[in-house]
Amino acid sequence: MINNKKKIVILGAGFGGLYTYLGLRKLYANNEGIEVVLVNINDYFLFVPMLHEVATGGLQSSSIVQSLRSISRTSNFRFIQGKAVSVDMDKQVIDLECGYDDKKKHERQLSYDYLVMSLGSVTNFFDIPGVKENALTLRDVAGAQKIRDTLIKQFELASSVLGLRDSTVLNEFCLGSYQDSQSLQGATLSLVDNKEIERLLRFVIVGGGATGVELAGEMADLCSHGLKKEFPNLYDKVQIILIHSADRLVDKAHQWFARKVSDILRNKMKVVVMLNEWVSGVTKYGVSLDSKEIEAGKVIWVAGVKATPIKIKADKEIEYEQRTERIKVNNYLQIPTYGNVMVVGDQAWVHDKKIGQPYPMRAQFAVREGYVASRNILHMIDKEPLEEFFWMDQGFILSLGKGVALIEIRGYRFSGLFAWWMYRTIYLFKLIAVKIKIRTIIK
Repeated sequence: MINNKKKIVILGAGFGGLYTYLGLRKLYANNEGIEVVLVNINDYFLFVPMLHEVATGGLQSSSIVQSLRSISRTSNFRFIQGKAVSVDMDKQVIDLECGYDDKKKHERQLSYDYLVMSLGSVTNFFDIPGVKENALTLRDVAGAQKIRDTLIKQFELASSVLGLRDSTVLNEFCLGSYQDSQSLQGATLSLVDNKEIERLLRFVIVGGGATGVELAGEMADLCSHGLKKEFPNLYDKVQIILIHSADRLVDKAHQWFARKVSDILRNKMKVVVMLNEWVSGVTKYGVSLDSKEIEAGKVIWVAGVKATPIKIKADKEIEYEQRTERIKVNNYLQIPTYGNVMVVGDQAWVHDKKIGQPYPMRAQFAVREGYVASRNILHMIDKEPLEEFFWMDQGFILSLGKGVALIEIRGYRFSGLFAWWMYRTIYLFKLIAVKIKIRTIIK
């Protein structure tokens, strides 16, 4: 049996990859004929649905991460921290980069009998000039922490401008914003002062999907409470502009969400919503729209995602969905031309036969795909019929600040404080470690 040991490799420890791993552990714990290797670029699992709260200081990053090394493993399960660079599907070999920094990285190869690809997604910049170089993003802990630090930094900069009284110093400080205009000429110091402060405290969020509206709600609360206390003389200058290309916010969800979100953000007073607007460029000093220019202290880009790219060597054809670059798989989650390779999570394009559309790139679908992938590997090894993936949407959750949330569960919709309690409770039970659950619920 040991001579015929089957090696299963999982690339990526997002929802899809982690739950594939957990499913396989349940099926094959201490089975000497099976070896399972989980590979991930970080040594932790990140609970992405609550990342926007880290970006605004509502939660510490430690509250939504779980060490992969601390997840109980058996003798035939192991974890490798590394980046998957390429996969040769004919030779069944993966090229990895391992190490903690560029100077100490080393390459290694990993063979497999069965492969599950779950590398998740990255921000989609849609090739719009300046976005990648100048905008902040919210896809990982580092991005969330940078947003939080930048918000505070912008208030500090605005406070510095407010205290400047030497026109030469102010002219140098504001040079980047006004170097192509003559607005400084003949302007009073106070007018220039106010214009620069307003620019520094104008935050533009591009993307009115779930992440965009959640971030806008949390940022409005942060500015209205914590930062207002620290910088009381700057609060009236703050503006959060939420730009969305569709005619309503969270347009992928039921229209009830759009109405509720618009009312909630309007009541937060510091948020301005702009619909049916397309961004054509981003600079250090703002965004360009088809209709106008908006000066801003910082732009945050949450306008869409695409599958994480990886180099694939394959003699047989592999199909991709063009817009999101997801790999097309059959309803058993296999790449049709390579039956021993499965793709789950945001990296997978899976067709929902019932509604005639691909399944969305959301956590609940990735979790279910992970479980189905683990069982289908069992079926392949045992030469049994495979299980088709099918999953009904169980609901939709939005958190829009402290004590405010919107929830739809199996057709029932709730809002307000009760919904926020449900949001925390539902996500609490999806966090893996008990200590993380306790730390999160008391925040």
